[in-house]
This record gives sequence, structure tokens and C-alpha cells, in this order.
Amino acid sequence: MKTPYQQQDVLDVVRGIVAEVLGYERDEVDPDNTLGDDLDADSLSFVEITYSLEKRFNIALPKKNIVDHAAELSGGEEAFVTATGGLTEAGVFLLERSFFDFAPGYLQPGVKRYAVLGVTTPRHWASACFHMLGQLPEVCPDCGHDTATTAPNHALVCAGCGAALKPRDGDEVLAALVPGLIPQAQKLAA
Repeated sequence: MKTPYQQQDVLDVVRGIVAEVLGYERDEVDPDNTLGDDLDADSLSFVEITYSLEKRFNIALPKKNIVDHAAELSGGEEAFVTATGGLTEAGVFLLERSFFDFAPGYLQPGVKRYAVLGVTTPRHWASACFHMLGQLPEVCPDCGHDTATTAPNHALVCAGCGAALKPRDGDEVLAALVPGLIPQAQKLAA
């Protein structure tokens, strides 16, 4: 099923939630402000932003990032993270293909893993949410209808029978994405 949400609508919601959590007016939050550097988000703010987005869209964002999933699948993180905690070229490659949709060159090899969250923007978070909202079954499991809509509470429901639709879990989706990316990332690490 195609999500009824448009990417701009998701971005508007994300900007509103970021503003509310961080104590700004919605118009003060630019789509390209970095949450950590520009808007002073701290680790608790990221937890609250994640929780609010999951609740608002009825989605489960990934709890682990794509580098963690790749490290688990390949048996170690050495190809993706240096001994000092900086991302390798392969680690950056993976993050560029994650739900956050980092543009090529936005992250540089050597950036510390813990710093990546701080340079995310509302646009990155909206991309992640929009991706997750697209993780619906092909058809409604109750009636076979192929169109989703939103209920008054913003939940995704079948347009045919009104049954609640739950997008797939973020970690499940991310883990399924990783096997196809690891060979390409490992070529960069070699």
C-alpha cells in the first residue's frame, strides 16, 4: 500500500515536534537546522523526539543505526568504525543509504559515531519517518484493499474497511536492507 502521507506533510509534523520538544516556535525550526549544533538538542531531547514521532505516526523507528546492523551481520564493526570511534568511508556509505537519507558528502569519514545524531536535521528525521510510513503491507490483511488513509487520530488505516495498519518495525526493515549494502561497503573498506 502506498502511504497517504506526502513528504512535505511529514516534514511539517517533524518541525512542529522538534520545536515543541526543544522549546522553539515552529517557524524558528528550519528544515536544515542541525538538531544538536543549531538547536541545542541533548540526548534526552532525541529520546523525546523519537518517542513523539513514533506516537504521532504510529511507527517504530529503528533503535539501532545501519552501522550497528551491518556490524552484527558481518561479524564486527572494524570495516565501518575506526578504533577511535570515527566512521570509515564504508560506515559513511551505509549511513548515506539509511532512512535518514544523508546526502553524499554531508558526513565525512572520521566523524565520531556519537556526533552523527547531533548533525541530523528535521529533514533527515522526516525522511526516516516517511520511509517507515511506506512500510505497509501490500494489501489490507483484513479485506485485501490496497489503499491506506489516515484516521482522525493520524493512524494509518485501510481505506476499504478502516482496519488499523501498522508499518513494519524499523529495525526489521533496516536489517533487511543491510545485506545488499555490505558487499559495496566492504569494497570501500578494502
